[in-house]
Amino acid sequence: MVVVEDDPIISWNLRKQLEPLIPGGVKYFDTQEQARIYLRSNRPDLIITNLRLLDGWIEKSYYSALKSASQQILILTGLRDERLHPDLASAGEHSFLYKPFTSLQLL
Repeated sequence: MVVVEDDPIISWNLRKQLEPLIPGGVKYFDTQEQARIYLRSNRPDLIITNLRLLDGWIEKSYYSALKSASQQILILTGLRDERLHPDLASAGEHSFLYKPFTSLQLL
């Protein structure tokens, strides 16, 4: 599993919830570029990524790298309306998890 999240509080919360389920099996990154480098040679079962990271909104090349690396993508966002990110809304093969989210929603 790969988590790409730049907010240290959200990243800590995800780590706290995921580590008991997948001990040592989660890789964490805080930029698209770090994740993209890792995904060139790794194929995780699930990628959890924030819609907007320190290096900007999800770029098409980053999203393509995600889709090439995994069939399961979970996008974290505070934007409640999928029309605000039409490139991703029409792409299909992912799910959105809206912030703030509960542990139950994440699981």
